Amino acid sequence: MDEFFTTSWTFFYKFALCLLRRNQKGILRSTELAEMISTIKSDPTEEGDYINWGMRMLRFVPVLREMVSIPTDWNAVVRDSRKEKLNEGYVNLLLNSYDLEHMRFQLK
Repeated sequence: MDEFFTTSWTFFYKFALCLLRRNQKGILRSTELAEMISTIKSDPTEEGDYINWGMRMLRFVPVLREMVSIPTDWNAVVRDSRKEKLNEGYVNLLLNSYDLEHMRFQLK
């Protein structure tokens, strides 16, 4: 797990990709994925109502349980994550070029 500390965000993204690949079939089978993504992307500060946003998110817990399996061997996930192909330079470029104030990438 040293990769989390030595390669910064790159290994985190590889790890996330690995988990998504392992659960790809369940995720693709889900009929509520579009609504789930829309809810995740919505901004509770714009709505001014964190409680309703949270309640909408909680509605997806059973759906997530159905479509995603929790790994029993985390070492295998870490091993598979190391094999993920990801351009570390590009990841760092994106991380360093994100403008938090305007919430967009400022690529040169």
